[in-house]
Amino acid sequence: MVRRGLSSIAPILAVLSIGAYGQALPDIPVPMGDRGALVLTHPRFIEGPDPFGAYRPRLTFDVVDHTTTPWNSITIHFDIGATCNGGKEIRQWSVSADVERDTIKTSPSYPYGTDFGFLEDRVRGCRTELIRAQPCPGGSMKAVLPTTPESWWTCSLGNDRPDLTEEIRSAQLRRANTAKGLAEKRKREQAEEDARVQKVRADEEAKTAAQRAACSSVYRNTANKKLGDLTVKELQQVQACQTLGMYPPH
Repeated sequence: MVRRGLSSIAPILAVLSIGAYGQALPDIPVPMGDRGALVLTHPRFIEGPDPFGAYRPRLTFDVVDHTTTPWNSITIHFDIGATCNGGKEIRQWSVSADVERDTIKTSPSYPYGTDFGFLEDRVRGCRTELIRAQPCPGGSMKAVLPTTPESWWTCSLGNDRPDLTEEIRSAQLRRANTAKGLAEKRKREQAEEDARVQKVRADEEAKTAAQRAACSSVYRNTANKKLGDLTVKELQQVQACQTLGMYPPH
């Protein structure tokens, strides 16, 4: 069973998203007290856009189990921050999801995925900047949006909802700096490659020019001689220039 949850945690309605680009964020450790920890690797939330420009809100990650004692399932609470509308707007959501251990008994990692389809119209133009996760304390859950066709649940954490604004902006800045650094690195690498190609081309042109000059000299010295009058060296030079297509020179 997968139990999913949703609650707004910001004055402005917010969106849980990994954005229009579907990028994965850093791995997320989930401490389990003295029982060890889980690590959620390759976390993503949104798939798309598809050929029709639609986005699919889908929370996915791999669970790596580093716990030391047996367990059946755990409810994990997620706080997610996103930037939208070209990075101008900040949005936040809280969701909860159950992870069941029986599916990973024979494997060190477990691929997890669940949809939040009702957010489909709200994730356009957004990019997830961070995802935080923690076990739902005591497995306590509360229902939200009870009037919707489906029942949605989230951890009962009281009113202590984090304001992720500063963390989101910091993550956005780190991502921008990383992208800038990568762009500068690619620019440097491209400049180095262009310089290498230019040097190779210049070396080839210089070599060709030297061969053409040498073959021109060979031609001047041999063109009016009979074949039987050529020395062995001259004959070898003529043959070499003919191989290069430079006898006669052009």
